[in-house]
Amino acid sequence: MNAPIRETDDGSITGTHSDKLLEKERLPKPGWGNPADLRSLANNLFANRIDWESEDTGFLECPGKHTHTSPNTPKECRIKIDQGRPPTINCFHNSCKVEIESANKRLRSAIGQATWTGKPSKPKTQGVPPEQQDEPLVCKVSPVPLPTDAIPHSTVAFLKTLFQPEELVAIYDCRESDRKTGPDGRIKYSPGAGTTRRVSDLINAIEAAGSIAKVYTTGLTLFIRANPMKSNGRGDSDVTAYRYVLVDIDKDEDGAPYPLEVQYGALIASGLPVASVTYSGDISLAALIKVDAPNHEAFKACKEEIYTQMARFIKIDESCGNPSRWTRCPDGLRHIQSEEEPHLKREQRLIALNIGPSSWEEYQRKRQHERLETAAARTIQLAADTDDGPRNRPAVLALNTFANLHAEYGIEYSGNKPVVNLAVIKRVLKSHPEWAGKIWSDSFLKRILTSRSEQNPPEWTDINDSDALIWLQESFG
Repeated sequence: MNAPIRETDDGSITGTHSDKLLEKERLPKPGWGNPADLRSLANNLFANRIDWESEDTGFLECPGKHTHTSPNTPKECRIKIDQGRPPTINCFHNSCKVEIESANKRLRSAIGQATWTGKPSKPKTQGVPPEQQDEPLVCKVSPVPLPTDAIPHSTVAFLKTLFQPEELVAIYDCRESDRKTGPDGRIKYSPGAGTTRRVSDLINAIEAAGSIAKVYTTGLTLFIRANPMKSNGRGDSDVTAYRYVLVDIDKDEDGAPYPLEVQYGALIASGLPVASVTYSGDISLAALIKVDAPNHEAFKACKEEIYTQMARFIKIDESCGNPSRWTRCPDGLRHIQSEEEPHLKREQRLIALNIGPSSWEEYQRKRQHERLETAAARTIQLAADTDDGPRNRPAVLALNTFANLHAEYGIEYSGNKPVVNLAVIKRVLKSHPEWAGKIWSDSFLKRILTSRSEQNPPEWTDINDSDALIWLQESFG
């Protein structure tokens, strides 16, 4: 069996074909700065949650902790920032690989933007199959035209879709005293504490007046908090349901606004469970993402995953992720600075409701399916790529063997390659003599157990994940 490819503590790569598949890029030392600067940038990126053990080594909560399939332990996720080398985050678990890769890219991108003075090198991907290449940090986004049909009674539709009738929502109608001028010379209005209103009462008031702009009439900027609040609630501790994470799209790396169609395309391409999309009345869109988290800690974990996912498609404002965050209220008016029209006001228009998966759980299932298929495809390809054998092991199997495997386990083949999906893996593990009856769920421990484990209790761990993938690859190609 081929030795797995891995990165050692000194940063070198070991394992079969490491020189071909995981070639380490050595960037010039000036590009990565000194350890003190790197620690400061890392602290800012991860909100000062890093416990530094030394000048170049720290520990933090794994960005993919929610994906772990075995118990968490102290110091399981480490960050190394050696001078002259790419900073690296590693975790003991394997199930969080996608999240760790994304966190490393975010970290290196932030440091590169702050310190790099030369020309960045291009990833060495020539000759490497697509399934073995890392998930790209920035995916190409196809512009999607904004819907032209107005949502009838959009503020009422927004409130009825996102909140319960008896819940309280916080509203703030900006005043002239809230007006500020930003560094770019543009007018901005900063909301205050706001007032809370019962959702059903607010809906009645809007329907009686004809629109929310006739209920809150300053016409400067109208805000609503992203989540329901306690009476007179003002902060995160007053949130009564951690239901939505705000995604506020930022300007691009050059400080220019993205076209609205690109912003909308990025939200759709992300695959996230989008509850609402609202046009700010100026240059950006804001979206509320469904998470229905049970508590603040779970909410923060969801936010990290959402922001990591969005960063693959577009630059967002990562300072907007607290649960009591203000966002633009649909149908409210916003004062826009204009030399030609100093009193220009635009409507904060509701663009869409309920895009993508219906819930956070459905989104997680789809992402897990994608991760499993990607991991299985990479493992199969990696193990088949040997010096003394064919690249595609299924090619050496007779066609009648394919027919037998299809008849017994429902395995589909595309040419001489097996089609990998969760349904096939489930069927094989439930019925093959090597695995049948050896995996079960313990309702008391609330864990998956297996007689193939050396743990006590015999819990299914990341090691079993790897063993199962290798067995599947060796048995079926």
